[in-house]
Amino acid sequence: MSLTESFCIGHFALKVYPKYKYHFYGGFDMLLDKALLDDIRLNEFKQKELLLIEQEIYDAELAELAEALKSNTHIKSLNLSENDIGDQGIQALVAALNFIEELNISKNAITMTGAKYLAQSKLKNLNISNNPIGDQGLELFANNKTLRTLEAAACGVSSAGAKLIFVKNNTLEKLNLGRNQIEDAGLATLIANNTLRELNLEHNLINAEGAKLVAEKANLQRVNLSGNKIGSSGVEYLAKNTTILVLELLGCDIEDEAAQVLFTNHTLQTLNLRENNLKNQGFIPLATNETLSVLNLEHNLVNCEGAALIAQSKSLRKVSLANNHVSTEGAYALAKNNSIEELNLSENSLDNIELGIGEFGCNNTIKTLILQGNNITSKDIIPLSANKTLTYLDLSFNRLDSECAKYLPKIKTLTDLDLAFNKIDAVGAELLRKAFKNSNLTLTHYPDYLDEEVEFKFASASYKQQMYKLGILK
Repeated sequence: MSLTESFCIGHFALKVYPKYKYHFYGGFDMLLDKALLDDIRLNEFKQKELLLIEQEIYDAELAELAEALKSNTHIKSLNLSENDIGDQGIQALVAALNFIEELNISKNAITMTGAKYLAQSKLKNLNISNNPIGDQGLELFANNKTLRTLEAAACGVSSAGAKLIFVKNNTLEKLNLGRNQIEDAGLATLIANNTLRELNLEHNLINAEGAKLVAEKANLQRVNLSGNKIGSSGVEYLAKNTTILVLELLGCDIEDEAAQVLFTNHTLQTLNLRENNLKNQGFIPLATNETLSVLNLEHNLVNCEGAALIAQSKSLRKVSLANNHVSTEGAYALAKNNSIEELNLSENSLDNIELGIGEFGCNNTIKTLILQGNNITSKDIIPLSANKTLTYLDLSFNRLDSECAKYLPKIKTLTDLDLAFNKIDAVGAELLRKAFKNSNLTLTHYPDYLDEEVEFKFASASYKQQMYKLGILK
């Protein structure tokens, strides 16, 4: 997992290269055929990024691609993830990386031998995650002088490998060693490293002592320790750090007492505490915290009392409270806040919703509001239609009917409206399209039934759960 946060639902843009067929894969993906190889070889392929994800590319096919790449001066980024590439293919590829700066070779069949070839390249960014390179394979990158970013998650790395890369490499700025078997002892040499700025150690075997070693490293700015049992003591160590700006602690069994200490830190700008055990009292220090601007609290135990404490913050700009127990009273308190610009209140059992979300009609700072799965009806959104700042509104998986077409167009600032999987019929959908015809609004609307013609915009587990809950899926 990367160290970035994502609290809003994104929309992917499909890049167009008209000579070839594409299929949607969170971006665009090309078919490795003779026509594409010829264009690459002749330098007629002029895009900077080439995606060949899950194309059943073996060593033989990669050798052909490598030969074509030798003469192409445009491609700077190459993604070959989820193929069947082995060490022999990597040897051929490395010989052709004359102009490529970034390579994603994750989820293939590369061992220590392939890692040796890659370590000799002049790449700046490399993702070799989910390949069995082990400690010896990771150690080969210790003496590399060009890499700035190395992602080696789920590569069978232990404490021994981590120790070596920390102490020997002096050029890496970003390192991802998530989902390995690194223990506290593997961080003993971290203090000797002077170049790392971002470190991902999610889902390893790190405890409080390991968190202390991370906290003592003065130059780190982004840290991910999610899925490690660092405990209250580990959180307290991290709270004392004065350089970390972005901290991710998903699923670390953090409770209110430890959270209180963490919120007293006055350096952190982004904090991800998703999937912990936070309730209410842990948020008391937020009222005086002046630096924290992004806070993710999804899947905790926050109720209206906790929401009211969060609402007292003057520094927060982005907050996600999806899958908590905020209730109408909590939503009302958050709507009174004058600093939050992006708020996610999905699946929060907002009964008497008109009172709760209606207050956002008077809010002058909110720009993004996500309210998925809250049983919202068309009547509930009448007060919300008075809002004059909203640009993104997500009301998917609710109980809106065609009546909503009378109220939503009154929000003149909207540029993106998601009404997927409500009870809006064809007449209501047409009314909405006409109402927004002369605006730049992106409208997402799907019917409340499914057939082979329906294109899924999202396929996450939470969306599927909502579809079952609403009876859309049986």
